[in-house]
Amino acid sequence: MPHGQMLKQIPKQFVFTVTNRKDAGFTLISLIVTMAIIMTVLLFSAQLLHTALLQDRSSDFKTLQFFHFLEEELFMASQYYIDNNKLVFITDSDEKVTYSQYNDVIRRQVNGRGHEIILRNVEKVLMNRLEGEKLLLIVETEGGQRFEKILAAI
Repeated sequence: MPHGQMLKQIPKQFVFTVTNRKDAGFTLISLIVTMAIIMTVLLFSAQLLHTALLQDRSSDFKTLQFFHFLEEELFMASQYYIDNNKLVFITDSDEKVTYSQYNDVIRRQVNGRGHEIILRNVEKVLMNRLEGEKLLLIVETEGGQRFEKILAAI
């Protein structure tokens, strides 16, 4: 081969595979399977969303239930006072019922005994006595929600 001439290149033939005409496109069965998978995913995602929304509301409900328990306790008590951010009720049978924060819960004790958990996931609770036999309660949850309630003794 003389010097300075280009080599002749022989074009390569392309390699391809023959497809079976029966595999082309969607079939009714593949469409049904795809729809079943999509429906299953939608069903579970809707259930997860519903559960997440209920958990957000459950802290509201639990705190309102706590306030209701305190209203009943206040109604049944002969007297009450606040001592070091502990709410103390004296019942007609001279029992001393105490509500206080213990770590991240609010607990109820009777005569200094027991550990009945009334409310969980509490960051801070403040209890103040107001004029006219009223009681101000402020509860802050670990999630950052703040609840305030004024209870009136009858």
